[in-house]
Amino acid sequence: MKILVVDDEYIFRTMTEFFLDREGHDLVFAASGEEGIKKAESHQPGLILLDGKIPGVSGFKTCQLIRKNVKIKDILVIMLTALDKVGDVEDAFKSGADEYIAKPIEASTFPSILDRKYKRVVDKR
Repeated sequence: MKILVVDDEYIFRTMTEFFLDREGHDLVFAASGEEGIKKAESHQPGLILLDGKIPGVSGFKTCQLIRKNVKIKDILVIMLTALDKVGDVEDAFKSGADEYIAKPIEASTFPSILDRKYKRVVDKR
């Protein structure tokens, strides 16, 4: 599956690449919301992993913009962020996220957690 990872943290992008690339996923990376939207339009991924706290436009606002964009509004979005207070989780879903994963996440269990969350989203749709 093609996955767009929108996260400004180099270490997280590297971890994601290591664990998801070896699972056979085709990964595309962006470090900001604006870049993420452009890459979503051009690459049409099946899933966007979106950090809530990114430079420029926040991940929550980026998710709202994705949902308003006819070219990319139906792409599954999983917020993957260290913002994990009750209000942050609610804001993620209000912004249009399909699912939510809190950081930090154990690197070795990341692929299986992501698979479960992705399956849950697909089953809901």
